[in-house]
This record gives sequence, C-alpha cells and structure tokens, in this order.
Amino acid sequence: MQNLRQRKLWLFGIIAIAVIVILILFAAPNSSGRKDDSGSTYGRNPYGYGAWYEYMSNKEIPIKRWRKPLEEFLEEDIQGVTYIQIRSKADFQLSRLIEHDLSSSEHDWVSQGNTLVIIGEHQPATAATFASLISNRDPVRPLSNQQIKIETTRRHQSDNETKKLLGDQYGAVVWEKNIGKGKVIYSATPYLAANAYQNFHDNYEFLAE
Repeated sequence: MQNLRQRKLWLFGIIAIAVIVILILFAAPNSSGRKDDSGSTYGRNPYGYGAWYEYMSNKEIPIKRWRKPLEEFLEEDIQGVTYIQIRSKADFQLSRLIEHDLSSSEHDWVSQGNTLVIIGEHQPATAATFASLISNRDPVRPLSNQQIKIETTRRHQSDNETKKLLGDQYGAVVWEKNIGKGKVIYSATPYLAANAYQNFHDNYEFLAE
C-alpha cells in the first residue's frame, strides 16, 4: 500500500513538472523574433529603405537620419528642408483606423516653406490592379524608362486641395497638398522605394526627386 502511494506521488510529481515545462515553453519570449524595421533606412528586409538611403548617399545628396519623433525635430526649428516620414507596416495599418491629420506644429512648420513627405498614407482600395507600372512623364527631368512599379490597389481621389503627382485612371498613388509656403506629399504605398524595388531605378529616382 505504501509503495503504491509512493508511486502515485512520483507520478503526480512527474506530471506536475511536465506541466510546468510546457507552460514555460509557451510563455517564453520568441528570441528569434525581429522588430518591425519596415520603412527604416537601417532595415535590410524587403520592406526596409536601407538600399534607398545608400542610393541617395551615392548620389551625394545631403541626407541625414533622424531617429527621434517628428515633434522633437520640429523643436529644433530647422528650416528649408524636406522631412521624409516612412511609416512601418504596423503604422500603415494603424492609419487605416486613425485618420492622420497634421498637428498644429507640423502645419506651422510646413507653412513656413518646408516640405513634409509621408510615405504610407492609408487610402481606400479601388478596382486597380494590385501590381502595375505607372508612367511618370516629366519633360523637365525625365526618368530612365518612365515606369514606376506600384503594388497596391489603394488610390487617393484628388480634390481641389490636392494635386496628383503619380497615378492612373483609378486615382493618385502620390499626391501633394500646398500649405502656406510649403507642401505635404503623400504616398498611398509605404513601399514606394523599398529594398524590394532595387531593380526599379525609377522608383528610387522618383522618391529622390
């Protein structure tokens, strides 16, 4: 009887230990998980912008990284520049739920003659083909083959306050809005010049322009 009781205690202990191990395995953090660095000029995945940053550096175009919130940049009161804000995949999805409006400080900074570029402004889906090549015919600064690859069905419907910079019959993929002496430029895709498009020179050159 005592041996049977001891065997039951051992069996219970083994089961308890097994349960604890399973709980630890499920609760353990994913050490192989990666942070969302899509849109980052440090990112090397297909959604990052590391290659575009190198492209700009090789062209010897003055460009600097800013790793702090935009509000802190505005507090520096830097004038006569273009600020490019590339949204991550998570921020792009979040903008679908929360409409982005410029803050008063952003509005004031732009109106002073600066340019704010927002890459990844969520827009409604249209009947456009997901993958398309859109012509960009600029007689002043023509691109190599005037074809920019776009992979999204989302388009902005231009109005009296906005001007289409890149788009098709379904609407604008890239558009601008004048505010005072400056302007805001929006892109409906967060991947306009991502690493995945390194073979599409015009994507990189379009964002550079």
